[in-house]
Amino acid sequence: MSRTPPLNSDAQLRRHPLLLSIEDHFKKVRESENGYDRPTKRAMADLIASRSGLAHAVDFANQLFLAFMKKGLTVTLSDPIERMSREQVDHRDNPSSRYFYPSLWQPQRPTVVHVGSIVFGLSIYEISEYVEVKSVDKRLVRLGSRPERKRVAPYRNEWVMRADMPSGRLCLQVYSPYYRAEWVQRWKEDKPGDLVNKIPSIVKLLIAEAPGLAEKVKLEREKAELERQKHQLQMAEWKRKEEERQHLKAIQDSREQLEAAIQTWAKVNSVRAFFADIEKSAQCLDGVAREAVMERLTNAKELIGDLDALKHFADWKPPPVQGGE
Repeated sequence: MSRTPPLNSDAQLRRHPLLLSIEDHFKKVRESENGYDRPTKRAMADLIASRSGLAHAVDFANQLFLAFMKKGLTVTLSDPIERMSREQVDHRDNPSSRYFYPSLWQPQRPTVVHVGSIVFGLSIYEISEYVEVKSVDKRLVRLGSRPERKRVAPYRNEWVMRADMPSGRLCLQVYSPYYRAEWVQRWKEDKPGDLVNKIPSIVKLLIAEAPGLAEKVKLEREKAELERQKHQLQMAEWKRKEEERQHLKAIQDSREQLEAAIQTWAKVNSVRAFFADIEKSAQCLDGVAREAVMERLTNAKELIGDLDALKHFADWKPPPVQGGE
């Protein structure tokens, strides 16, 4: 009885840890109008595909990630502590100025491969083609994919249009996720499956490009640090000028308030002198006339109100000492 010898670990089919059970997450999807799946889970590998193109996308991603592993390069989701940006995905085979609404799934964090001291961002997406479609049950369907007898519109409101639809071909987008350190490369399939043969050269290229990107990242970080320091100096100068402006305004406001208090004091003294003179003159009148004048004088004092100049002076706010609290 013959026995098949056990396969060694390299020969066995393996799945990269980042892709384990990823198909299960694509079962919980919101399918967009143009056929691309949008999983509800976002913390997973950056794969964008239609339902029919998923297996091909996962298979290519697995072969790519394992090829990185063989070179000692780790593929992970980016560290949430580090600020890394994801390159936008334009799934169109021939990008143009024509407006399109991508409506694509986006990961919570970029998928990255660690090469030396830096990382490259990885996006694998199914390319779309601009083809004739019809709307069927609120979904766009390629005209050529419908049975011949159904290609003619059975309803008046069903018309032929053109839209970007998944083609089954993949594109690998590798990019720099670092702020201002721009670098991006794309590899497209001419036909489904021919991108796998390019994996060795892709891995080799990224290893060769890593030192250059690391230097670019270093220069941009140094530049950003100089800009940050410059900004801090500008903010400190602005703060100094603003404090000076506020100090001068406080002096001006205090001066105007003091002048108003002095004017009030002069007015109070004038009114007091007037009332005192009326009261003195009233003493020379007979009883009935004096009482009438004194009653009118009381009404006048009530109308004028408080004549205490000290209260007005107490309300005056002296200018703050510059540099003080």
